[in-house]
Amino acid sequence: AAPAALHAAPSVGPGKPAQPTFGAYLAGLYAQETRDYAAAASFYSRALEGDPGVPELLGRAFLMDVADGRFAEATALAPRELRLDPQDAVAQLVLAIDRLKKGDKAGALSNAERMPLGGIHRFARPLVLAWMRVAVGDLPGAEAALDELDNFNGFAPLKFFQLGLVYDFMGHPDKALADFNKTLSLSSRANWRLTDAIANFYLRHGQKKKADELYKRFVNENPGSELAESVL
Repeated sequence: AAPAALHAAPSVGPGKPAQPTFGAYLAGLYAQETRDYAAAASFYSRALEGDPGVPELLGRAFLMDVADGRFAEATALAPRELRLDPQDAVAQLVLAIDRLKKGDKAGALSNAERMPLGGIHRFARPLVLAWMRVAVGDLPGAEAALDELDNFNGFAPLKFFQLGLVYDFMGHPDKALADFNKTLSLSSRANWRLTDAIANFYLRHGQKKKADELYKRFVNENPGSELAESVL
């Protein structure tokens, strides 16, 4: 059912024709259900222009902007979304990324620290918080954030992989090597991102043989894949 506010006459600005708010909302719903997020974002934005005070429209427009990669639009809506729901993790993340791009590292970290601890976002929060702390040069803080992944069964490979990336980025190759090796030992199957990142590390640190072995492992575990062919 559409929000009750959409059944009222659409708002009209000076010198502007009435926006087809209800029709745009329904079109946005259909586009979202069919996973045409670009169209959904466009329709919801049009509906929101007609009725900017409808919370559901704001929420849907914001999420579809994020889903379609319209980050300028999402960034503009994020503060309004947070006024409705201060616990909106996606809005906090969008603002954190925007502030980081603008060089406001402390502001980005502040947004990351306000991400909720519950729900599905409890999985994302340690990763976001760790890298925002890396941005301000807080290595112990980044380590502590990734320790939160210990609360979830089966997340050890992800934790050690991220630690390896953090240590590599922060200039601690010995620690990075140890955690990358732990990642591989705990991973039953090497996916492409893991393979490419760790092999890249080996190559940059003069361990071509280990890089070759890792690429061969990926090829053996993924026969016939286009990625495997590109490695060969």
